Amino acid sequence: MILLLQMSTTLFFNDKKTFHFSALASYEINGKKKDTDIKTGDLLSIEGGLGKTFYMMNAEKTAPKGILNAGLIYYLQYKVTNDQIPVPVFGTIETDKDRVGGIGAEVNYFHIGCSTSAGFRWIAEVEAINRFQGNTFFLTLAHVFSFKKK
Repeated sequence: MILLLQMSTTLFFNDKKTFHFSALASYEINGKKKDTDIKTGDLLSIEGGLGKTFYMMNAEKTAPKGILNAGLIYYLQYKVTNDQIPVPVFGTIETDKDRVGGIGAEVNYFHIGCSTSAGFRWIAEVEAINRFQGNTFFLTLAHVFSFKKK
């Protein structure tokens, strides 16, 4: 069983809400794994970013043809309690807590006319303790489908 508690906020630094900071904090409480005596430790995760929104105007400057969001992104994840793994003869072993942080950049563009968005995200992990460390790249392409009644 897993219990997940989350809290988030977005702060806007100007009246047009084009300069913003967001944060999401999650606390994951893990129970024993099904049909075992293994218990994964609880996790605290914090993630978010600092970004700027740009409106790409049409030639007449009357309406936006696209929206560009760009900024810095981050995350931190900490194992708050130890993993508990039962081992015959030795009893229960508690592993060391792990942690990792990541910082990177993200850019997304939404084309209003064709309801399509494209994005790129890169995150470099830092300070990984008791876990792998690396870089992550995401490329996204999405289309918004609308089903309107006529």
